[in-house]
Amino acid sequence: MPVENEIQTWSGEGLPPVGTVCEHKRVHEWQKVEVFAVKPNYNGSHTALFTYENGCWAGCAEPSFFRPIRTPEQIAAEERKACIDRMVSILFEEKGDSTGPLERGYCEALYNAGYRKQVAP
Repeated sequence: MPVENEIQTWSGEGLPPVGTVCEHKRVHEWQKVEVFAVKPNYNGSHTALFTYENGCWAGCAEPSFFRPIRTPEQIAAEERKACIDRMVSILFEEKGDSTGPLERGYCEALYNAGYRKQVAP
């Protein structure tokens, strides 16, 4: 039997339960939120009500707009993938060359060796 005020863990499936700290996709970026209520809608679905870190609150009924907080390892893996994808695009696709596992492997090797785009000061 759950203890009163116990925060449930959320697998990322469906709407997050009350008390969950997760991320909500707002326009084109993910922002940290805390769910404070889940209420039924007229059509039998539900809406999660949540607050942003700045104190503003909103509601959303679409589960795909929520995700669990990512770990530092997940963030690093996403950044690595995005960087390699950009390298593949610059080296091959922008020139009209076809790409496959070999070309991606070249870019992964360069990334693993420490090659990065230099940003001008």
